[in-house]
Amino acid sequence: MGRSGEKIGWVGGWFGSMLFLPILGIVFMSQHQITPGAILMGAFVVLFPMVFMLAPWHHPATRYWKLMLPFYVVFIAAGVGAALTANISDRLSLWQLFTLSVFILPFFSIGAKTWNENQGTRR
Repeated sequence: MGRSGEKIGWVGGWFGSMLFLPILGIVFMSQHQITPGAILMGAFVVLFPMVFMLAPWHHPATRYWKLMLPFYVVFIAAGVGAALTANISDRLSLWQLFTLSVFILPFFSIGAKTWNENQGTRR
């Protein structure tokens, strides 16, 4: 089972990044804001199987940015939907959104690579 560290990194990284969705969904629901809570829980349910369906070892010739893009689309859609339905969008500023720009760095750092291209880089 070569490259198990990379596989653990893919699965663990995505699960770690979406762990806040059900937690925040439960918080919203406990505050009787059912719609934003349901949006966040639904996003988690959609993202969970995507981690395995879009795993790079299942699509070794596909560039990483193409595999990561659906995750980002669901994250952004869930965030916007939850913010709009929870009536917190009026308290957000563009500067706060600017701080989220660090999350697109993987598109530039590894986005152009494929699973097959990374095989020769190990020592």
